[in-house]
Amino acid sequence: MSYPCQTCNKQYTKKSSLDKHNILCQFLHTKKVVQEEPAELPSYKQLWNIVQELGIKYTAVESRLEEVQKWTQQQKRKIHVEQWLNTNIKPIQGFESWAKELSIDHEDLERLLSRMPTVNVILEIFKHNISQEEKMTYPLVCFDQKVNLFYIYKEATTIWEKYESEEFIILVKQLHKRLMIELNQWKKAHEEELQANELLLEQYNKAFSKLTSIQFLQASTKIRSGLYAILKTDLKTQIEYVF
Repeated sequence: MSYPCQTCNKQYTKKSSLDKHNILCQFLHTKKVVQEEPAELPSYKQLWNIVQELGIKYTAVESRLEEVQKWTQQQKRKIHVEQWLNTNIKPIQGFESWAKELSIDHEDLERLLSRMPTVNVILEIFKHNISQEEKMTYPLVCFDQKVNLFYIYKEATTIWEKYESEEFIILVKQLHKRLMIELNQWKKAHEEELQANELLLEQYNKAFSKLTSIQFLQASTKIRSGLYAILKTDLKTQIEYVF
């Protein structure tokens, strides 16, 4: 036999449980109803019962929340990103080859010749070399759940590894060197114009100065953060674990 609440239709197997529920349920629902005259105030005993019932419910909710939080933390600890990557993601090429093939186009050189800082120029190179729809196909990945932490697919070992900050500086230096080569080639192609146009010469000198004055440690930190924003993926969309 079940005992239904006349207010919310919740079912109880014991009448005593229904009686306890009714006190709180009727009180809460009464407060939701707009009345022209004030409702009759509950008695001291009824208020005490309401407080008791709320205390019981609060304790139960708090206990359940603690269980959920513990379970969530356990699931977080179970996730081994490198192991998951090595099992599920196989890029078509290794990181070393991919890094060498990052294209630097005419617009990148134009940005370098403008007032854009070198850090932003390098970030733009990454932007036009990365497709948002194909982020998980590259040998360089990062995730929302692992802030500023990168993983690369090593060509020699064909496994995923963490990409440390010290290694990232090497990539920045490689791109910096390629920008310097591109700028020098541009200079050779515009020798006559540079001699005849002081503004163009000044533009070149400023671009050259930007490249030669770069502080690699500071620049790589900023570029790493910017690249993380471009490349990051929500790991929850890739695997079934709960973060």
